[in-house]
Amino acid sequence: MVKLTDKKIKWAVKQVINKGESTGMVAAIYGVSRRRIQQLVQYYRETGEYPMLDKKRRPKTHLSDDETQIIEDAYNESFLGARLLRHNIQKHYKRNISHNKIHQHLLEVGLARPNRKKQKKRKRCRYERKHSLSLVHADWLGYEGTQVIAYEDDTSRKILSIGEFTNATTDNALGVFKHAEDVAMAYRVKITAVNTNRGTQFYASGGFWSTEDIGGGLILRMRLQSGTITVSMGHLTWNTLKLRMMLLSGK
Repeated sequence: MVKLTDKKIKWAVKQVINKGESTGMVAAIYGVSRRRIQQLVQYYRETGEYPMLDKKRRPKTHLSDDETQIIEDAYNESFLGARLLRHNIQKHYKRNISHNKIHQHLLEVGLARPNRKKQKKRKRCRYERKHSLSLVHADWLGYEGTQVIAYEDDTSRKILSIGEFTNATTDNALGVFKHAEDVAMAYRVKITAVNTNRGTQFYASGGFWSTEDIGGGLILRMRLQSGTITVSMGHLTWNTLKLRMMLLSGK
């Protein structure tokens, strides 16, 4: 079934051009990709005309019951993959069936497995603790000669504290962390873990011992002036946190 008609395309373009709606919102209404709406809007801006569907395009076809039976019979006889199974069907059953449709049907009936290397890129995994302040993220950001550090709660994504300094030092990191502790105590909660990279402001040779494994990042405990802080062997770059730090610092 076609999701977009000429009438729907015209309405979608008007929503973006005339009313300033986002392409993501319009795409969600019709269940299409955001990129598709962007293409339609771009066509209108370049030509001044609303895009029209090609009436001559070949409609999408589906496998018949006879074709699905042929695919299953041919597979049970040869145990071939979709690409070679297509040639087998052409030779022995005198039928021409696309290998993509063959593979799709084999997936549906459990006779094939999806190839992860050919799947769409998956969103990166992020830490998501169940309880607020059970894990806090911290990182330094150098921006236009200013060093900024922020502490962000993993669960709520709330910035507990942020500071701007000339140099990124351990003392400055501890000072901002102490303010984050005060904010946490206002909620009658103690920060139990801090996730950072292995920068010299957070990492000191010796003084570590293992405490917890959080999905590929080893949580370690470090002795610092204000007490014991738990840090990880940071294996991710917290770009989202850095962006929020830039916005909050007014840079």
